[in-house]
Amino acid sequence: MGKLIAAERHKEIIRLLNSNGSVKISQLAKQFQVSRETIRRDLLHLNEIGAVKKVTAAQLLSMNCSRFHGNPG
Repeated sequence: MGKLIAAERHKEIIRLLNSNGSVKISQLAKQFQVSRETIRRDLLHLNEIGAVKKVTAAQLLSMNCSRFHGNPG
C-alpha cells in the first residue's frame, strides 16, 4: 500500500480495527510506509475523538466500532 494522507490512514486504521479487533503500531507503520511516530499521532487523534482505545503501552489498540458506522453509541 502506498503512502496515504492522514485522513485516509485514519479511515483505513478504523477499517483494520473493525476487521481485526486490534492492531500493532509497528504493523501499521510498515503497512502505511510511515514512521511509528506518525502512527502514534494518528492513533492519538483517533483516541481523542473516541474512535480507538489504548489497551497496552501504545502497542495494541481496540476499537468501539458502532460510533463510526452510523449506529448510535
